[in-house]
Amino acid sequence: MKTERLLEIFTRHGIEVIFTPLQYSSGGLLQHGGRWYCLVSSCDSPARQRWTLAHELGHYFLHARPGLHGFFNDSAREREANRFAADLLMPAETVLAYWEALSNISDYKTKLKCMARQFGVSMQAMEIRLKEVKTDEFALDSTFSSTLCLSGAGNRAK
Repeated sequence: MKTERLLEIFTRHGIEVIFTPLQYSSGGLLQHGGRWYCLVSSCDSPARQRWTLAHELGHYFLHARPGLHGFFNDSAREREANRFAADLLMPAETVLAYWEALSNISDYKTKLKCMARQFGVSMQAMEIRLKEVKTDEFALDSTFSSTLCLSGAGNRAK
């Protein structure tokens, strides 16, 4: 899903998206004066900004309630928002189909880069998603995987 489409979803739900430099967070969802706002770090890469937008949409659809002011920081809610973002940006069926379409590429790192580029996400996010959708037949290249920090979208304080 393209960034423009994500922004349309926010607009349709009356959520103002603000890109601003954030030092300790990639973003957050908050309510003020009866309105919802999504803050996104303007310092992050476009792929990271897309992930943050999808992640915060997850918080909005899964966790936002009247009177709640935002900035969810418990681990269960963060995992749920990460899963929502992964499902939105990298649908399982599409990931599996693209993995099979790249069957002519034998080098794991090259294949991972191609997939990350196709889905507009980081290699870290792509690898995590591949682990989720290909659990029975997917074996990670441990040499490459060990060089990645495999934390989720909430790897900076929210």
